[in-house]
Amino acid sequence: MGKTSRAGLRKMIGVFMMAKVYQVIFGELPEEPAAITATTEVAVANCLNAMWTQYNVHLTTYNHLQSKFNKKQSSWDDASSQAMGILNRAVDAGIWDQIKGKNAKELWDWLKLKYAKQSFLQLMEHFHIMKDQKINLSDPNPQLALFMHHYQALPNCMICSAMASIILLSNLWLTTNPGQESIYQRLLESSFKDEAPTSLVLEDVMTRIHDVWAACFGSFHKSQQPHKGTTYGKGKALAHKQQ
Repeated sequence: MGKTSRAGLRKMIGVFMMAKVYQVIFGELPEEPAAITATTEVAVANCLNAMWTQYNVHLTTYNHLQSKFNKKQSSWDDASSQAMGILNRAVDAGIWDQIKGKNAKELWDWLKLKYAKQSFLQLMEHFHIMKDQKINLSDPNPQLALFMHHYQALPNCMICSAMASIILLSNLWLTTNPGQESIYQRLLESSFKDEAPTSLVLEDVMTRIHDVWAACFGSFHKSQQPHKGTTYGKGKALAHKQQ
């Protein structure tokens, strides 16, 4: 090829480049993508359908949980507002100024921490009454209620339910007469004989004490039932001989 021809070729290349057709003249043809077959379409469609179904399931679950949360939140907000209103009316203005920025729970916890602390002597008094309260032969319900009151006045976990049950059972009044059986004697010897002390539940023990007393005296007229403070005398039977 002569110089003139080569010079003309270079000029033409310059023209192709300016016209942005260089790739058309010297480049390769674009590679045609692989055809989408029926099998490919089905596989892609199934994959998309599965993903969409899974998304819908998650979306439905989320919407359900969000709806439940919104209802609970609305109910909680209403209750908190009412509690705040009650506390606002119950405390002095000076106290309210210190706690008005808290929510109802935080406010109540603050009040308990500041004003509901029991002194050591008060705790000792509650425990002393629990330990020494003898359950006499009269209606046990008010006596059990008094025991429960002092038990609940103690801080949580200070005395477990099982230990409180042992204290209560040891407070049951028993007879010292060998020839006489106390109404609670059989309860101690049979009902709790096979139970592990650590498994005792105070509420259950109270129910059994009430049931034993009711089986002995529940059918009697109130005037014939043991009066308040009735106990067994030394070597003597109970005054109410209907037993």
